[in-house]
Amino acid sequence: MAPTQNDRENTEPLPPTTSTGTLVRSFLESILAYVQARSQLLKLESKEASAAITLKVFLFLSATTCLTLAYALAIVAAISLVSQATTYPWQYVSLAAAGLHVLVAVILILVAKAPFRRGLFRHTLNEIEKDRQWLNPKHHSKSPDPGQKPK
Repeated sequence: MAPTQNDRENTEPLPPTTSTGTLVRSFLESILAYVQARSQLLKLESKEASAAITLKVFLFLSATTCLTLAYALAIVAAISLVSQATTYPWQYVSLAAAGLHVLVAVILILVAKAPFRRGLFRHTLNEIEKDRQWLNPKHHSKSPDPGQKPK
């Protein structure tokens, strides 16, 4: 007996379907690509943060150097004040120089304590915020009103 049209339809291979394993692999590859992109961004911003922190350390070390110099000048002036006195003794000049060094040290400390001009990891934080907004269910369900101004 010859096969009928109906028999041929049942014996033909089914079209390929996406297996669960393929879906899981695709999902994991997407997650890996996302993590790699974020880690590259973190690496770039870490370099920027390193430069900013190095500047702060330099300013604190400069302030410490100025305070040490001021202390040394103050000691020299105190010893000289005890040993000799004139109308314009060099000791007063040394004390003035010590005061100047203290003033410079205070200014350097205030500059070093000031917040960073550009926030650290700002690109990473912006990307994370964009991801949060994108993942927020309200983001997908509500489209903005064209006449409404953005906040």
